[in-house]
Amino acid sequence: MFAVSVGEDQAPAAFQGGASPTFAPPSERTLSVAEYLLGFLELAVILVALGYAALRLRRALLPGWTGAPALVADAVGALTLALVLGELLGTFELFTPAAYLVGSIVVAAGAAWLARRIRPAEGPGPPAPTPAPTYAKWIVAVVCAAVFAGWAIPTLTAMAGGMGRADSLWYHMPAAVRFVQTGSTAQFDFFDPIFFAHFYPANSEVLHAIPILAFGRDFVSPFLNLGFLGLGLVAGWAIGRPYGLGPHSLLGAGVVLGAETMIDFQAGEALNDIVGVSLLLCSVALLVNWQAARPTPPWAALGFAGAAAGLAAGTKLSFLAPVALLTLAVLVACPRGARVRGGIVF
Repeated sequence: MFAVSVGEDQAPAAFQGGASPTFAPPSERTLSVAEYLLGFLELAVILVALGYAALRLRRALLPGWTGAPALVADAVGALTLALVLGELLGTFELFTPAAYLVGSIVVAAGAAWLARRIRPAEGPGPPAPTPAPTYAKWIVAVVCAAVFAGWAIPTLTAMAGGMGRADSLWYHMPAAVRFVQTGSTAQFDFFDPIFFAHFYPANSEVLHAIPILAFGRDFVSPFLNLGFLGLGLVAGWAIGRPYGLGPHSLLGAGVVLGAETMIDFQAGEALNDIVGVSLLLCSVALLVNWQAARPTPPWAALGFAGAAAGLAAGTKLSFLAPVALLTLAVLVACPRGARVRGGIVF
């Protein structure tokens, strides 16, 4: 895996004049206990601050929402804040550990201030579902455990020997490391004259870069897709929840997320198909619960759904098509006379 502590100018020099590549000394390749604890504390503060900000805003905008739909909205809000903060700082070459840490605290304080001033005219949340039968819960638990077990094996392999998939090593992680090395998310290394990978959307790469800011290492990255797997399963449950079909829709999501191609290529790697799929599921879940919140569907929920769809579109170009279809679905689902407003909010 990549070690960011090696200076950006050292690696090219190692190959000048046909010299053999050099390796950083063990003191630079290994974190001390103090360095690890400091990085853990920094990352914990960042995650708690952004999570708190998202929670306060969601509770202010969607006060009647509970359960899985509320959790999905919280996750979408936190991811949106994390990416916007990183890209805003990176635009001015301030994507640095200190600036991101301070920025996350400022975002949390600003969200708390804003939440106290929001007076949403929202109705109740989605209807409370009929409790699922006990046998359905056991089936869902077994399926989720099986899916996570399948994902755990490649993840542990990546932890032991590093990421091995070509795309992870080709552009996903190099882009994330480059953001950290330069402090900029606006500069491009033109490393691919054939596929133009340097112009690909880079939402997931920014997310990988945030733990690297804290530790100077990428050993958290193999776990990132595991987190999106969990988010996708929660969104799967939320899709059917308003109609008492949470277990059924979660099983459907489990079939997709537990497919062999997903496990083989996404688990323990920086490939981002799972990121886009999970965010699309989040968008669909929020749209379904927005529609189910009668008699006055909350416009704020439509905004959260649009944020999830936008995050997916900014992750991989192939998600532009389903996001376009979701946008058309929103226009059709909006009440007559409010389609322009609904489309703008989304």
